[in-house]
Amino acid sequence: MSYELSGTLDAFSILDVIQLLTVTQKVGELRLESKDGHETASLYLDKENLIHAVYGELEGTQAFETLLGWKEGSFEFIPGRHPEKTTMDKAAFVTLLQAFARLDEMQKIQQDLPPEDINLYIVADIKTVPAITAKEWKVLALVNGKRTITRICRKFGDELTAKNLLLKLFKKKLISPDPPESDWRRLVPSLKPVAEEEGERFRPPRVRTNLLFKAIDGKSHFEDIRRKLDLSENDLLEDIKLLYELQWIKFNETDEEKFKNLLPDI
Repeated sequence: MSYELSGTLDAFSILDVIQLLTVTQKVGELRLESKDGHETASLYLDKENLIHAVYGELEGTQAFETLLGWKEGSFEFIPGRHPEKTTMDKAAFVTLLQAFARLDEMQKIQQDLPPEDINLYIVADIKTVPAITAKEWKVLALVNGKRTITRICRKFGDELTAKNLLLKLFKKKLISPDPPESDWRRLVPSLKPVAEEEGERFRPPRVRTNLLFKAIDGKSHFEDIRRKLDLSENDLLEDIKLLYELQWIKFNETDEEKFKNLLPDI
């Protein structure tokens, strides 16, 4: 299939493409695809109006505002294609002005929050539980140590409201970017000196494992290392297990006992 307009988002922003399509009074679907090809989204235009947006479970304005943050990926315009429903009914320039106002507010809030790709944890040791609203409870229920701010906002459905609520929860010291002291992510590995190991040690076979090996400094806990190398928890644990079995790393007595209890589940 040939498309009337296509390109990459590093060359033309979504804003640039929308402005071109609305100025030229185009009708159809602007299909977007993330750089890795794992995510897709669509914007539907009817001359100067944006009439529908869909991205995963998000629709309408929420989907549109989220998509404005895409800096990489590709786009293609399919003329004449109409959406199954209409979720937006304002001129494109009005929608853009409102969206950028919300994005500006979100950026200000984000300055007081951890990076969006950081996992959040509920603070376990709370001496006095502060009063929280029903909406704050709804966001707090999404914090499980495995979701980032981005994923929590997506689950909640309204990014601006979710970030406002997260900021309130941070100020009430109910959530944190640091795992609990008792959590396995707090374990600190250190390199095992040659003098402590008898016999030959084999080098880790994977490049990823060697990168992890170089990141171990005896001070950083698992979560710090995972963030630094951008590893999934499963990959981190698999490589730590391998380094431990090959006698390249060790733990202090307390952490080693915790790690040994963790081994059967890796």
